[in-house]
Amino acid sequence: MIAISVFGASTFAVIVGEMTDPADIWAPEPPTFTLKTVRLFLAVSWLAFAVSIALAGYSGSFLALMRQKATGEIDDETIRKWTPAGLVVSVALHLLIVTGFFFMALSLVAYVGSFGWVIVGLSGLMYVVVFYLLGAQFRAL
Repeated sequence: MIAISVFGASTFAVIVGEMTDPADIWAPEPPTFTLKTVRLFLAVSWLAFAVSIALAGYSGSFLALMRQKATGEIDDETIRKWTPAGLVVSVALHLLIVTGFFFMALSLVAYVGSFGWVIVGLSGLMYVVVFYLLGAQFRAL
């Protein structure tokens, strides 16, 4: 998860850097999204990646709990109580990463049109996969 979240650093560099206005690329047609909207999409993408880094760090604490259980330092009742929280954090991490890619894809739409929409569609499909996995994990509890 942390390796994927590294995309956030390059996204932030793009937000604060000089960007070509989509209106210049699509002239005389109006662009799908304005430069201001593209910057907003990239900012949301950066935020999603940054929060996923934080959550990945916090979930390390949960993994420490699991290690304690494996060595017999913690009882099964405590683990049973914390397992749903671990699943929620796992899903949140996946959703944040998919959201980061989703908003990056929306910003691509302004520059490459249909290819950006394909990536938006694939990101939408990944949302479905994450929610399916969430349901499967909670049924397994």
